[in-house]
Order: sequence, then C-alpha cells, then structure tokens
Amino acid sequence: MNIAELIRKKTPENYVYELLKMGKELGFNPNFKCTQTGLPFLQVAIVLQNEQAIEILLSRDANVNILNENNDTALHCASVKGLTNVCKILLSYGATEKEVNNQGRTPLMEATKRNYTDVIEVLKKGKTG
Repeated sequence: MNIAELIRKKTPENYVYELLKMGKELGFNPNFKCTQTGLPFLQVAIVLQNEQAIEILLSRDANVNILNENNDTALHCASVKGLTNVCKILLSYGATEKEVNNQGRTPLMEATKRNYTDVIEVLKKGKTG
C-alpha cells in the first residue's frame, strides 16, 4: 500500500496506523507535523483517540512534550479530551504536567476546567509519582 492509497481512505485511524507501520521504509520521523492539521503526529493520534498509534509513536521516540502552535503538549490535548488512559501513557513516557499553553493553562487546569475528575486524579498523582 502506498501513501496515495492511504490518503484516499476516509478513516484517519487507518491512515495513521498504516503510515506508522510503513515508517521505517519511508524514513518517517515521529516528530513531524501532519500537513493536513499542522499538529505533531502524536497529537493527531490523541485527537483520533488511537491508543495503538500513540504507543507506536512513543516507542519510536516521538517527543512526548512536543508543542503545537498553541503551545499545547500531548498531555494538554489528552486532558482537554478527558482521556484518562492516554494521560497515564503519556506520563509513563515522561510527559510534563507543568507546561503552560498560550492560554496560560497547564494540563491539570484544562482538565479541572472541564471537570474531568479521573484525569485530574491521574495528573495530580503524576506530580507526586
């Protein structure tokens, strides 16, 4: 399967997963940004809630603290969406919960704003753990 075939598919999850599988032969850098969204691929995988792609990217040395144009980290993205397990994965790979985005908020502040209690608990444990 080539890139053109992947792009023609309408399921972004398949696109991300297949692109990652083909990564070595394509010289894929896990820290590149998606040309369609402008987001780092790790953040695209989070938006798509694709934990398998997140794990693959992180295992291939994706920068867990890479910033998007709003100075959001992957942990900000997961916190905004209320993705408790993704937050755990990111913290296990060294995500920092102290980064402040362009709105002046940390991931914990984003989760608190949305009342995602499970994410709040995970992020607070991350600070002490």
